[in-house]
Amino acid sequence: MRITAATEPGHPPTENEDWLGVGSRSIVVLDGVTVPGGMASGCRHGTPWYVRQLGARLLALAETGAVPLAAALGQVIEAVAAAHPECDLESLGAPSAAVAMLRVDGTSAGYLALADVSIALESDAGLQVVTDDRVSSSVAGLDWSGPDVTARIAERRAAHRNRDGGYWVAAADPAAAVHAVTGSVTGLVRAAVLTDGAARAADMIGMSWASVIAADAAGIIAAVRAAEARDPACERWPRFKGSDDATAVTREL
Repeated sequence: MRITAATEPGHPPTENEDWLGVGSRSIVVLDGVTVPGGMASGCRHGTPWYVRQLGARLLALAETGAVPLAAALGQVIEAVAAAHPECDLESLGAPSAAVAMLRVDGTSAGYLALADVSIALESDAGLQVVTDDRVSSSVAGLDWSGPDVTARIAERRAAHRNRDGGYWVAAADPAAAVHAVTGSVTGLVRAAVLTDGAARAADMIGMSWASVIAADAAGIIAAVRAAEARDPACERWPRFKGSDDATAVTREL
């Protein structure tokens, strides 16, 4: 077995809002949701604290194999919410995160994706990419130019986040876990678990998923950073963040 892992903030020294954890059988990758400037967070702890709390508990529970991944996520969302009841967890700016989980048992694996994360799997069934594209759908057609883009994104978030017909993220409501994309594969050969900042390697700059899943984690992020540097004005690849937090974990059996 060979595992590689890497995470990098989009704009150092700004704190990284991604998180990764690797156990003997499980991988957990989180992409903390950035609170737009001017939006009240409702929480004194912040997104980095939230992803650390959520991630550590998720990895520990996933490693036990005691419950399905979606049930584990629901339990942990509830536990983390109980850890800071003094905060306004109903606020739109309260900490939240996209979640990717992979649990391997021999050459079989179960997976979970909630919000804009990607899990690439090479198995007996071939190469498949699991993602939850409902976040992207919620900003379809958005004009990314102009000084009020942050306000427009906040409006879309208010209209679509954690509601039927919209998209779901881990926040304070454990019911979000029920809406995760889940499944399993047999005959797993290798896998890659990525936040959207690292998945730009395929989604933005056009690397094939076969190339992504065969690369090491640091190499995936390096390819993304090189492309972002060639397009500092975000003209070739329109995007809200010129350089986003990026996290990747690869596993080869």
